[in-house]
Amino acid sequence: MNSPAVGKPFWLGIFNAACLSVPLWLLFYLSLRLMF
Repeated sequence: MNSPAVGKPFWLGIFNAACLSVPLWLLFYLSLRLMF
């Protein structure tokens, strides 16, 4: 982390993408369970 100006937004972006993708995958999984 020698360049926080680049490192922090990069890790925050990955963290936000993970937090957004987890509910989407759960909804996708539940919708598949309901259909099949």
